[in-house]
Amino acid sequence: MTAPPPNPYTSPMAGLVNAMAALHNRRARQRITDLEQAIVAAYERPHADRTRASFEASLAAGYIDYDFLKVS
Repeated sequence: MTAPPPNPYTSPMAGLVNAMAALHNRRARQRITDLEQAIVAAYERPHADRTRASFEASLAAGYIDYDFLKVS
């Protein structure tokens, strides 16, 4: 049995509305998760852009030295 047993104190229409609401909630859960992840990504994007621009500026100015990576 996937649904709870019918309650004798509620109408069949109330049971139908409850079942439709439960179905919508199950289907919407993944979409809500996807939208929340998109919001987080959009929020973090400007920070990533600023970090990349700052690193590129430091690299262009010569502040970053990769000599320690060379094996002699």
